[in-house]
Amino acid sequence: MSVVVVFPRNNPFSKQNTRPVVLAALPYILQSKFNIKVISPFTETPIENVLVKVLEKNLSTKKYYKSSVLEEEFIKNSTVVEVHQDIKLAALIKKKYPEKKVFVIKHCAVLVNIILDKFYLCRIFHYHKYIKNLDGIYCVSNYVKQLFIKNFPKAKSKFILLYNTYGHIDNVLKCNNTKKENIILFAGKPVRNKGFCEFYNAAIEILNTSSDYKIMIIGAFFSKQYKHKFAYNKFLKKPEVQKFIDNGKLILKNKLTVEEVYKEMSRVKICVVPSKVKEGFGLACLEASMAKCAIISSGSGALPEITDIFSLYLKKVSSKEIFASVMKLINNEKLLLSLGSDVFSYAKTKFNPEVLVSSLDKRRG
Repeated sequence: MSVVVVFPRNNPFSKQNTRPVVLAALPYILQSKFNIKVISPFTETPIENVLVKVLEKNLSTKKYYKSSVLEEEFIKNSTVVEVHQDIKLAALIKKKYPEKKVFVIKHCAVLVNIILDKFYLCRIFHYHKYIKNLDGIYCVSNYVKQLFIKNFPKAKSKFILLYNTYGHIDNVLKCNNTKKENIILFAGKPVRNKGFCEFYNAAIEILNTSSDYKIMIIGAFFSKQYKHKFAYNKFLKKPEVQKFIDNGKLILKNKLTVEEVYKEMSRVKICVVPSKVKEGFGLACLEASMAKCAIISSGSGALPEITDIFSLYLKKVSSKEIFASVMKLINNEKLLLSLGSDVFSYAKTKFNPEVLVSSLDKRRG
């Protein structure tokens, strides 16, 4: 049995944003009973202790990358191939090597590009010919699975629920004994579609109202090159924001490792996840659950699958709603602590890496 995992060039995996897709994949690679080989387009992929084939960066287009994957010796010598995100690439592999089992792991319900929704029906028709020949498509949440079943009802049996796990933070999780502090965390990229603008307006009001609490924002994309930095820069230009930074009430953390992110989360009492995006999973929300944070969630996409009844859900993503929910927890310490404890117990069982990795290994062979 030889298993190969392929990361796509940019769909939506990219050099700048490796975190959600690759980290979600790590437990299924590192904790598997099989000796798994990996094909990746970038050396920045944070995978250690496995055999990784890094294709040259000068493969500047998807076409050249895909043709290189098809000719790669790892693929030729494999029994099972798992392609993250890219259904078309998986279909090309299956067409060239029909004797191999080829699966796709989908982290979102978008096929190509959400901007192309005006061609939605054309894309559904186009992608059905790829999907029908694959051996299966793993969906990281029931939300994603049901969307694919809705779009491809004839291929219903091919869609398999396979949740992401917290296995990527296992090591730091086992030795964590961080003491909770009066800190409220924004979870997600500081961009508009993650609810950041609504959060920062609420944050200013919270800091003006509650002298005991601080606000923390963790980001990995605060560089000059980051194309979505507009909302964050607008936030920094507010005069009261600089005042809160100077007096230590507003804490900004940048470019942290996975372990450092989790350790910071472990300090936090309240975590706000106000995403407007229909989240395919919500890895940051799961990390916050494992850090025993009381979570305030937009409930968008698959987020309710992570926290179930053990979080506060916003009626709508607005500054007023975020402020009210945060103050409700600040003024009710018993509720705050119980939500953090209950969501941890729920997530620890539901997203157990040993159980989920074992279930995938059974399907592998």
